[in-house]
Amino acid sequence: MSMVCSDKLNEAVNHSYEPDEILKMVNRRIKQSLRQDNKEGSTKDGMEIALLKVNTETKLVKYAGANRFLWIIRKGSLEVEEIKPTKAGIGGYTEDTQDFMCHEIQFGNGDLAYMSTDGYGDQFGGPDGKKLMTKSFKHFLLSIKDKPIAEQEKLSADHINNWKANYEQVDDILVIGLKF
Repeated sequence: MSMVCSDKLNEAVNHSYEPDEILKMVNRRIKQSLRQDNKEGSTKDGMEIALLKVNTETKLVKYAGANRFLWIIRKGSLEVEEIKPTKAGIGGYTEDTQDFMCHEIQFGNGDLAYMSTDGYGDQFGGPDGKKLMTKSFKHFLLSIKDKPIAEQEKLSADHINNWKANYEQVDDILVIGLKF
């Protein structure tokens, strides 16, 4: 599935640089490639994704998400702002004509943006063998927000590894952090 999605993303960026248009195109092409229709026996595999277009000069970001959020921590803030995704995945049960919402966000110097797979929050571990959970992940990000981004990378990896300890990793884990 990852290979098909990667291929379709590469095709889509040859036609558009707009995150919402790319997601719509990828959804349609994955459904066509995997022959995902309403017929019995067709695969219902899909993916979740957050996609950004970043203007590094103006710090204007365009974001579109298919069931994956964008978290923002503004410089000096004690809260995580969550930009909601479109509540639809790519492929699977999603309609061929699904539109994805595009958000424009203006960032300032020192603001942070985070995206992640669901694997971080869904990881089992801790003293009771429970999931880390999204709320706990947000608190962790707030606790490291003033550290340099390279140090945040190491702290995030250490945090999840300490959490899971001897538990098996249940899903892919990817966290992307940007500091403006």
